[in-house]
Amino acid sequence: MYFIIFLRAILFKPLLKNTTKLKYKYFSDISINLGLCL
Repeated sequence: MYFIIFLRAILFKPLLKNTTKLKYKYFSDISINLGLCL
């Protein structure tokens, strides 16, 4: 659980400079991919 949150933070960080919409799309894609892997 904590590892997933940590992983999301690492992947999410570089996108903080981009628009909120792009961050949302990327974050949701990562969440879906992690969900399928788990």
